Amino acid sequence: MLTAVDKIKAYIDSNDYNEQLLLVATLFHDVAKVDVAMMKDGKNVFYGHANKSAIKVGPVLKRMGFDESEIKIIQFYINHHDDFISWRFADENVNSWNQYLRPITVEEVEKYLAKNMKDYNNESWIKDKLTWVRLIKLCYADVQSQAETAIWQGKVVGTMEEKMGKLKAIESLIKKVME
Repeated sequence: MLTAVDKIKAYIDSNDYNEQLLLVATLFHDVAKVDVAMMKDGKNVFYGHANKSAIKVGPVLKRMGFDESEIKIIQFYINHHDDFISWRFADENVNSWNQYLRPITVEEVEKYLAKNMKDYNNESWIKDKLTWVRLIKLCYADVQSQAETAIWQGKVVGTMEEKMGKLKAIESLIKKVME
């Protein structure tokens, strides 16, 4: 988590209060991994950690003096920081271990945004393009705090460069859809 905090500093304006909320979200984004960690097929998995982290941090943020609207935004960033890990380029071969990867297309980004805007009762901040760009900044920092190469059963299954490329493509489509 601390590496992600260090990495996000390159993406944020420290004088922007909304970006300071993003920095707080980055600090706490993986806090519940320890609560959900388990082994599956010989590897560590952390299913549901984002949502559990968002819930877990609520009382802490309240004690720190954040108001309900600030807490809701911070929890949004935490809850959605891993949303884009299961996306793929439209022309990318879907591998046998995960045929449920979502293609990176305008239509899929539109569906994703519409669902989340509905889930958050159309609050004004959820309609703000900067909210979504900030979320991607957290995703960038999170990816940059992970291993450069992911290896599973002796095979390279992903790289930081690939993940960053996907995030950049998604960010571009979010900006386009939100215009």
